[in-house]
Amino acid sequence: MDALTDKIAVLGVLVALTDARLILPDSRIIPVMMFLLILTRDFMITGMRLMAATQGVVVAAEKGGKFKTILQIVAISALLLVPAVERDLNHFLQADLSPVLPWLRWFAFGTYAVATFLTVDSGVRYVLKYRHLFTEKRG
Repeated sequence: MDALTDKIAVLGVLVALTDARLILPDSRIIPVMMFLLILTRDFMITGMRLMAATQGVVVAAEKGGKFKTILQIVAISALLLVPAVERDLNHFLQADLSPVLPWLRWFAFGTYAVATFLTVDSGVRYVLKYRHLFTEKRG
């Protein structure tokens, strides 16, 4: 249940960030596509795990899956930091942090892009490793 809770939390925040246009404000399509890739991978792997469990096979978490989760959380933190710096920290510190914002936006989106790539990559690796679950005939 812990892994499922992590997925629900990450996907919930990502859908909110996508809807609020905090990922890539000038584009609606790219953030939606990135979110859909992550959502598809997570549903696919969860379904595969359930199917494997019915056959008595345990699909263990792998380093790639754990690393993508860590990177997704770092990306979410960076994406949430952008409006916090722009709206709150500027006012709180009474300083002009606008020169930092383009770099912070670049880091946040770049981290999210890498996390999306790693998400797809780990999903492909899981499917390739456990493809026998789909191809073997059951007697």
